[in-house]
Amino acid sequence: MKKLFFNALVLSIFFTSISSCKKPLEPEIFSQLTSANFPKTEKDANAILTGFYSNFSHDWNSLYCAITTGQAVNAGAQTGSWRYMSSIVTDETNDMWNADGMGNKFDWGSNSYWGLTKLAPVVARTTSFIENLKSSSLPDALKKSATAETKCLRAWMMFLMYDFYGPINVRLDPVKLADTIYTPRPSKQQYLDWMVKDLTEAMPDLMTRTNGTSSWGKVNKGLASMLLMKIYMNDKQWAKAKPLAESIMNMGYVLLPSYKQVFTQEGNNEVVWASPSGINVPSRHMPCSTPWDIGEMLGQKVDQGWGGQFIPWSFMARFQPQDTRLETIAQEYMTYKFPWDPNGSPKLAKRGTSYEGELSKGAIAFKNVLPKEKTSLGNFSTVAFRYSDVLLSLAEIENELNGPTPAAIAFAKQVTDRAAHVLNLPVIGASKDSFRGFLSNERGRELYWEGWRRQDMIRMGTWIPWGISMGYPASAKHILFPIRQSIINESRGVITQNIGY
Repeated sequence: MKKLFFNALVLSIFFTSISSCKKPLEPEIFSQLTSANFPKTEKDANAILTGFYSNFSHDWNSLYCAITTGQAVNAGAQTGSWRYMSSIVTDETNDMWNADGMGNKFDWGSNSYWGLTKLAPVVARTTSFIENLKSSSLPDALKKSATAETKCLRAWMMFLMYDFYGPINVRLDPVKLADTIYTPRPSKQQYLDWMVKDLTEAMPDLMTRTNGTSSWGKVNKGLASMLLMKIYMNDKQWAKAKPLAESIMNMGYVLLPSYKQVFTQEGNNEVVWASPSGINVPSRHMPCSTPWDIGEMLGQKVDQGWGGQFIPWSFMARFQPQDTRLETIAQEYMTYKFPWDPNGSPKLAKRGTSYEGELSKGAIAFKNVLPKEKTSLGNFSTVAFRYSDVLLSLAEIENELNGPTPAAIAFAKQVTDRAAHVLNLPVIGASKDSFRGFLSNERGRELYWEGWRRQDMIRMGTWIPWGISMGYPASAKHILFPIRQSIINESRGVITQNIGY
């Protein structure tokens, strides 16, 4: 079943790439699906549905190509993706990579291309698919499950675009899919209501969990609940976020005994959703993660990469020496055998020694501590949603509602105990602000390089102050990224720019 899913994913990526060459936010968005050509079989319907999943895959040759065009739009894990871009603009990285001429030091302008708006045409296709499902001759059970999955995926794509740009134009009315008239951007509340409606309607018909099933890799109720929880948390609607977080605690997810095991054991019960990979759709995360001179780190041989994903030493100082999460961060490494070295011997790259290698930039993120035969082929999944995030979210929600109560501390302590991180309870429990500061650091330690850091820092009010402290020209406008100016021009000003650009 897993092999079939990957084969379908490859086909759907090809289908999507040849049928979706539309400009971002372009109002003339026509679907390829009509009542006349709508799939008549379960296989065909699943192929279309899998095409929507391709937007969350690892593939670089899909519509959301990250490297060959510099369009930073796919939701996967490698360079140019939403996840990657959400990390490089925060305190958890020293990565100096530029996307399409845009830096990561709060120096982006209205012509910088954060191409996540290319998800807008895909949202239109999901709308058409949902509408055509209603009158199709497919079995009712399939129509219900396919509709639920599509609504969840549509809300997820809208969530990613909203995270970068705020509310943007999306096509959710099937009657108006072929309209060519530019319309103003929706209000924040309207856009939030759309996402909430999709996720709320999807949940009853989604599988609660997909771990250990043939549906692993598909969206589920846990993921939908976490998305809705994050929507409410980022909007500081703590009372609405709390029951969602609590409901996930009753879905069968658990903390694994070992942090490292979360990223090496496929489909484990801490993971709510991961981006699948395999021979047909490999993860290319490793070439982005490793420096050019590396041969071995954390006891595993690895391939040389293109630069490395580095964690600043100032960020590393937040870890206690005994923290088990350090087992997934390389603070030294062995080089490969330099061909120009007469002895042909690897060197130990270590900070503060005669050969530091690339470690002057920081430690190296290596969550998937797997044998080289797996990482070379990209045969490992990328964890996106997991249970420890829910526990830390519950701690944050409880603190924002009631302060650092014993319940708030207990939720966080489950995570810190697993990592052997010792809490200074009198300090972190002194006030709501002190506990929030602890959670900001703890979420950084627990969820580093998983894509949530920018959202967390914005929600906790630390992102712009951090940028200023680094000497960057950070200001309130940077909470959102700019809409590309060409889109504003094409709409003759109907689509407005984000404030400050």
